[in-house]
Amino acid sequence: MASPLVRWLAAHSPDQLARILVNRPDSVHATTGSRPAAPPADLSALAERLQRPAALQTALRTLPQPGHELLGLLVHLGRRHRPVPRATLARHLGLTSDDPALAGALDRLADHALAWPDQDGALHVPGELARAFPNPLGLGADAARLYRETPADRLRQIAVALGRPDPGPQRDESYAAVRAALADAPAVRAVADTGPPDARDLLHAMAAGLPVATPDAARSAAQDWAVSHGLLAFSGWRLEMPAEVAVALRGPGWTPPFTPEPPLPTPVPVPADAVDREAGAAAHAAVQQVTALLDTIAATPAAALKTGGVGARELTRLGKAVGCPPAEARFWLVLAHAAGLVGAVHDRAVGYGMDPVHYAVTEAHARWLQLRPARRLTALLRRWPALAPAPLAAHRGGFGPAGSALTPHPLDVVAPRLKTGLLALLAALPDGVGLPAPFAAGPAVGWHRPMDTPLTGDRDELVVQLWEEARLCGVLAHGALTPLGRALTAGADLGPVADALLPDAVTTALFQNDLTVVVPGIPAAALAALLDACADRESRGNAGTWRFSTASVRRALDDGHRAEDLRAALAGIGTLPQALDYLITDVARRHGHVRVRAAGSVLHTEDPALVAEILSTRELAAFGLAAVAPTVLVSPAGLTETLAALRAAGFAPAGEDAAGGPLVQHRPAVVPAPEPEPGPEPAAEPEPPTEGADALHLAKLLLTAPAPADPVEQARQRLAALTPRAPRGGLEKAIALHAERLGGAARALLADCVQTRRDVHIEYVNAGGRRYTRLVSPITVDGEFLVGWVPPLSEEVSFALGRIVTVTPA
Repeated sequence: MASPLVRWLAAHSPDQLARILVNRPDSVHATTGSRPAAPPADLSALAERLQRPAALQTALRTLPQPGHELLGLLVHLGRRHRPVPRATLARHLGLTSDDPALAGALDRLADHALAWPDQDGALHVPGELARAFPNPLGLGADAARLYRETPADRLRQIAVALGRPDPGPQRDESYAAVRAALADAPAVRAVADTGPPDARDLLHAMAAGLPVATPDAARSAAQDWAVSHGLLAFSGWRLEMPAEVAVALRGPGWTPPFTPEPPLPTPVPVPADAVDREAGAAAHAAVQQVTALLDTIAATPAAALKTGGVGARELTRLGKAVGCPPAEARFWLVLAHAAGLVGAVHDRAVGYGMDPVHYAVTEAHARWLQLRPARRLTALLRRWPALAPAPLAAHRGGFGPAGSALTPHPLDVVAPRLKTGLLALLAALPDGVGLPAPFAAGPAVGWHRPMDTPLTGDRDELVVQLWEEARLCGVLAHGALTPLGRALTAGADLGPVADALLPDAVTTALFQNDLTVVVPGIPAAALAALLDACADRESRGNAGTWRFSTASVRRALDDGHRAEDLRAALAGIGTLPQALDYLITDVARRHGHVRVRAAGSVLHTEDPALVAEILSTRELAAFGLAAVAPTVLVSPAGLTETLAALRAAGFAPAGEDAAGGPLVQHRPAVVPAPEPEPGPEPAAEPEPPTEGADALHLAKLLLTAPAPADPVEQARQRLAALTPRAPRGGLEKAIALHAERLGGAARALLADCVQTRRDVHIEYVNAGGRRYTRLVSPITVDGEFLVGWVPPLSEEVSFALGRIVTVTPA
């Protein structure tokens, strides 16, 4: 007998089932241990994957607020009756069954296989969903469950305390009286109002918040009064408020929350040309500032903290060099690190895996500089949506130094998901309008991502920081997505959009008579390298400025540039003023009067003939010895290598130290070669998306796959040969003999389910006293045990009839 979910899936068309597979990629790309599992082979396997606790948590994470509200209500109502009739759900919300907002929210739940209707329209939810909603709607268990095992005399006292007539010594009458009293909301409020002030405060706080509390000596009088009047009950070692009491204390007008639309403020008109202008300015500034940051790190690597990451002092230095606040420098550094342009450098003497010594540019930095500005921007933007840290949020909450970068932080978990919610919110706005302020986006993003609450800080404040990140990257302007932002959200090619925003890099410059040169725009890599070599940069921004001086020109000549080549290179980017030409000529005239020659070692002797003999020795001809004086030679090799070569050629040289003293050499100890530094661990491959075409193909295979053998039916057939089926009356007698906790109606229901092979929910108390509910497909009653198949466990289980507390139909 197939489960309700399998039967519902089997009634789908391929397109409908494909939509579920796209929305629930975890059902296709499941993992077994650390290895990916094959796609499900049939609908039963798909249903099992869809109802796994981890898969449900993943699906709930992307579900907006109305879906969570409906699921919470369905779980709450399902405690009494499952499945939940749609009319019952609508009545609790104060809506009609055909309300469009309710229908849309239920359709979304169905598209994610989180709630589905049966042939009668009643709504089912996965049984494991109760783990995600332990207190749905902030409500505890109902009175029937909390007082099910309460002794008769205690129930009798509670009924009287609640204002009911004395029900007498019979437990069933006392139990019914307590349930009826707590179901009377006005009476419950009247009883609560008679309590002492601290008891009233306690009850209203629990009704509005968490329905469970720990016994507290400081509030023992208030708790004891509430317990004696049945408004709180012991559930294990905790106190729990019955759901009926919480609903009554919330007031006569309370209905479960249902927010089908996000709490959006009134959008404001935004001219498209204003959005484009600001996006272009932000994109230009982003490329310019990241380039400046990387140039600064290339010149002087960023020092690392002892615990890893870059501290506030280094970020202040980088911000000053770039011309931005330290918080923005932190953001650009983290983004450049994510793009692979900056990496940690470790001390090889200590070993890889220890904390880094500093952060330097990587080989990818040089390739990135050769790209056009638009392509530099797109290389950064592709990394931004999944950027785990929230660099602009400086609050560390006890996780690392304040204001540091590239250190772990609890916001790293929720920031990318809130960023996705922010982009989805802005993408839903029509063209020509935007949100008036970043604070207006926080509640709406929370509506889209209700489960993503940061461990530290405020969610709305974090959304404001993510808004600022989007503005700095050119993704958002004037409260609306820019063309770049819309392409990023839609997963389209960013290149053409970025090309329209950013012009090509500038390859020419404007020379001034005051020995300055201006580059109007982002300089090409070759132009920037040339000017940095022979001039000092004075400003960055929309136009960069460099200044020539005697020292800067001398620096270029010191680096090996010839005056003629330098003059020609500068003339190739603009018209050289006479003052600059004179400066280059004057510096070149005085440059190089003293020349320094590189040498690995120096050979000297008092015999010029010996020098001539060494120079003419064939074995030393390829060694590169050169005479700088009649009795002095220089060698490009080091001292040890030169000594060895001379001795191999038949000479008897003596070594000297730098001061001219005799060199005493010791035979080196044998040292093992160091292990090569391992590279960073490869990042885990992201879960591949389930594309529409692939999902449709898999949906067709699943719908046509033969149904697997029903394990329940197999177990029943296997036991049928061993256990003859008892008549209905005999079953009831066998159950009544051992199921002391069940009433007559419950025993009859269980016997009927065994006889007719219908699934049933049982509440069971194990040997340790823990209660849990199981969905069971009954097979037979064997003595004092109910034998049944438990679908969530995929195994046959025997339940002691004496430990079954309640029985409800599935």
